[in-house]
Amino acid sequence: MIGGVKGRKYQEHPELHVGQPVVATIDVKKCYPNVTERQIYAVWRRLGCSKRVASLATKLTVFRGHLPTGAPTSPALANH
Repeated sequence: MIGGVKGRKYQEHPELHVGQPVVATIDVKKCYPNVTERQIYAVWRRLGCSKRVASLATKLTVFRGHLPTGAPTSPALANH
């Protein structure tokens, strides 16, 4: 996912695959709902947050136990 990364443009992604023998695609609509609350908590911990802060940040960035589609934080969290 390049489009959700600051300073990157979605047009860059196809350029990375030009000339490759195999190219696969995924449905982003299914991507975020498959990222669990537990995975997001682990992201916050890897970023150096304490358990308490990671727990709070997780509650602020997940919806119904999963990464929400359309939230401004979702692309960055999915990339970690």
